[in-house]
Amino acid sequence: MLDRAVVRNDTVGIISEVKVVHEPTRKTGAINMILPQRSFELGFAGQPIRGKRAIITWKDHEGHWRRSEVALPDNRNAAKEGRSYGLVYTIQPAGVVHVQLENSDMK
Repeated sequence: MLDRAVVRNDTVGIISEVKVVHEPTRKTGAINMILPQRSFELGFAGQPIRGKRAIITWKDHEGHWRRSEVALPDNRNAAKEGRSYGLVYTIQPAGVVHVQLENSDMK
C-alpha cells in the first residue's frame, strides 16, 4: 500500500509551484517551494496506486517553467506482500524526473 509521497529537489536552486498530477485519476498534490537538496513529504492512509502516469510541473530557480511526464511504478507485488511504500519523485537538473517506490519500513 502507498502511505506517503515525497518530492525531492536534487537541483542547485529553489524550485517553486511544484505540482504532481496522476493520470487518469487526476489526484493532485502541490507545494509552494522546495529548497535545493531538500524534500517535501506527505503521509496519508494507505491506498493502492491507481494512476498510470504522473505529470510534474514546477518553476526552476531561474523562473522557467518545467514539465515532465513519468510512468508510475507497478505496485501490485508490493500490495500482495502487505508492505507500505512511498512514491518518491526526484527532480534533477535539466528537468529530468525519476519516480520509484521506496519501502516505508526502510526509511
